[in-house]
This record gives sequence, structure tokens and C-alpha cells, in this order.
Amino acid sequence: MEVGAARSVYILVSYTAVKYTSGLYEVKVEEESGKVMGEKHQLLKPVANFFDKTKFQVPNYFVLESARFCSSSKLYLLINEGPQFAQGWTKGSTTTASSMAKAGSLRGYIFDTSSRSLDAFKPPQSLKRIAVVISAYDKLYHLADPICFPEIPKPSFERYDPNTDSWETLPPFPLYSKKNVDMEIVGYAVGYGCILVSINSPPQFMVFNVASRKWHKVNIPKHKSECCYYPFRGRAVIVGNTMYAMSIQYGKVIAFSLRMGSKSDGSAIYSLEKPSLLRGLKSGIKGDNTVYEQTEYLVHLGDLKFCLAQTIMDDLTTGRQPLWITTFRVINEEGGGRYIKTLHSTVRDVSIKGFGKGFGRFTVDFSFTPEGEDFEPKERGSVATMKQPKEESALISDASVEDKCVSVNEEESDSIKEEETEEEEMTIDELSTVDARQSAKGKGTAKKRGKKLSVFHRSLKVAKSGNKKRKRKNVS
Repeated sequence: MEVGAARSVYILVSYTAVKYTSGLYEVKVEEESGKVMGEKHQLLKPVANFFDKTKFQVPNYFVLESARFCSSSKLYLLINEGPQFAQGWTKGSTTTASSMAKAGSLRGYIFDTSSRSLDAFKPPQSLKRIAVVISAYDKLYHLADPICFPEIPKPSFERYDPNTDSWETLPPFPLYSKKNVDMEIVGYAVGYGCILVSINSPPQFMVFNVASRKWHKVNIPKHKSECCYYPFRGRAVIVGNTMYAMSIQYGKVIAFSLRMGSKSDGSAIYSLEKPSLLRGLKSGIKGDNTVYEQTEYLVHLGDLKFCLAQTIMDDLTTGRQPLWITTFRVINEEGGGRYIKTLHSTVRDVSIKGFGKGFGRFTVDFSFTPEGEDFEPKERGSVATMKQPKEESALISDASVEDKCVSVNEEESDSIKEEETEEEEMTIDELSTVDARQSAKGKGTAKKRGKKLSVFHRSLKVAKSGNKKRKRKNVS
């Protein structure tokens, strides 16, 4: 049988062993059928491993953050210092993570999947232990994760312009504080002139308006049964006026909309409606994700067709770790509902031998397809009245389901007041103009305060916890 046209899907993983920190793998998906090409349990060979420490001056341990940027085939990689530097972390310590890194070892690289070339680009102004890299509107954003507090560098938020090869300092993320040391950024979306940041511990959202360079609190439903699938993880996919993403609950795809409006003084209001759970996903993933870490990433293949890469760091003894690949399409019903039609689900294997002492298990960190661009709408008319389709099957009515939902913190952050005034419909153009005008006049600014926990995030928390215990012991 003749094989039809196929597109590549690249998957970036992080190894737990020492020799290499990250690897890039490729699978091919048939355009029409959505079938993943190849044999079940076929051993995948890495397209590239990052980085060979005999050829690159990099730390022994680091966190690699990535985003597809400038070209559909180019993967931008930024090396962050990682939680290993937290082992000596104590509040007030004069030895910072930045001073512990070797000079020149933390920089940016560009990997081109078409030419298989690796080139360097100008690194950010500040070194960040853990950060999020976001591609938005032809700029590359680098945001320090709040889990790094109190060691937040300056600038903590900056963006790169490839035309001038320069980094610009941006207003800091407003939720850095001692009480938010467990907070982490787990996802983001780019659209309507904004960057929507998805935050866990506790679940909440912030919006950065690109034009006005201002942060805004995003209102979400108060009752946990209405937002138990929040926050979302990874880069959300925008199709039309709807966002699609993986829920904080593994293996669940959700759809939601960002609503925008304004208060009587013209300042912006952002809110998210209750997410809709899209049923029908039939993934073949196996393993106990209550004991072993599960990671996954969603990629849009176009025409509401998606590819989901998943793995579980299970108790492996075969020298291989499974990588499950599932393709599916979102079907819009005439009545306004949505559901998932699974196209294909299969498994490939990744060798976890030879990456150092013991098994080099891995997590899925990022994924993309060079044959498709990220849709980043700037103007989409008025989205202040966007409504979710009614999906009775997705509504939560069972108390047992509610008990499994993630909790929602109903207390507002100290840094931003709750915004609960009546909304007026505004177009994106009008909203951006008002927001920029408010910024120019010095009005309406947010008041300042008075990245799947991944293996790296968990180890950072353990390190912080260990330091606290040592400090208490020394006091006693």
C-alpha cells in the first residue's frame, strides 16, 4: 500500500542521567489518516542530544527550556542553571546560583531540524535557575519561575528581538513572594495581543498585555467543581476563539475561552470560563502515574487534528522506556458540543541505557511540527462575550469526581486586587488602545505586592525543604 504524505513531529525530552541532559526525537504522522508511521515498540534514535560536555562548555546539570521561534524548523534552546544549585541555597546567602555557574556556560542555542545545524545566539541579560521560554509575536520571552524565590534575578522577565539581536527588560511577574515559593508556571497561551500564563500551587492565571507591557490578574470560577481541570499544561493551541490544552489532570484534553472586557475607568478585565472536558481520547498509555511521573505534550497538526506524546517514568527493567503517541481530531457538533475522535494510538521505545550510571529515564518537555505555524491571533473582534459550547457530558455533577479535582485558592493575591465589576464589550483593538493609554498616563497599573511537577521542580522543592530543616536544627 502506498504511503501518503506525512509530517514530522519532534519531541524534546529530558534525561535523568549525566552524560546528556536532553534529546530530540522524531516521529512521522500520515496527513490524511493520522496514523503514526513505523512499527509498535520500534526503537527511536535521537535526532540530536544536548549537549556533549566534551565539546560544549555547559554545567554538569542544567535545565533546558525551549520554544519554536523565527522559523517553523528552528528550535531555540536556553540553558538555565537548574535546581542542583539550590543544594547550597539558604536565605541571605552570598553565594548565588549565578555565581556558581561557569562563565559562558549558560547561553542560547538554535537547532535547525531541516539542516541539523546548531548555532549560538545572544543569551538573556540575567541567569535564571528555572525559567519559561515563550515565543510570541516574533519575540522570544524569558520569564523566571516563581518557584525560584527568593533568588529572583534582575531582570526576571525579558524578551529577545532577533532583528536587533538584543534583550529588553520587562516588568517583573507580580506574584514573586515568600508565600508563593511552591508556585510554578506550567503552561501558557499566546493570542489576542496577550500572553496567558497558567500557574499551579495554587491554580491561577495571569495575563501579560504585549502592547501595554502590563500584568493583569485573570478571574476564574470560584467553585472548584467549575475549574477542577485548571490549570492547563504546555502551550495551549488557539483555533478560532477557542483554546485547547492538556489539563493539570493527566490525559485530559480541555477547551476554554479567554474573555476580555473593561471596568468603568477603562482598565482591562480578563477572565476564563469553566473549561470543557473533551471526551473520547483513547490513549494506550500504561503505567501507574500515582507513583511514577507522567509527562505529556500536545501539538496541533492543523484542521483540529492533534498529536499527543506521553510517557511514564515507570519501574523499568528492559532498558527501554515507552513513548506513547496518540493522534486525534476534535469534532464540533451542530448543537455546539465537542468531542474527540481518536485516530491512532501506538507506542515507540527510547533506549535508556548508556546515559550514565543506571537508567537514563526521561520526561517529555516540548513538542512541535515544522509543517505548521503557531496561530497567534492579534485581533479577533470582540471576545468579551465568547461562550463555551454546551456539553452536558462534560459537566461535573458527581461528588466523587469533584473530590478528585485540584483545589482552587479563593483568596486573592496580595499583589493584585480582585476585579469584580460589570464588563463592557470591547474589541481587542479598543482594549489594547485603552490599556496602552492608561499606561502612558500612569493610571490603572497593577499594585505591587506589600514551568508536570517535573523532576527538576521536585528536586528544587526537596532542596528548599532540606535547607529549612537544617536551619531549624541549627537553631535548636
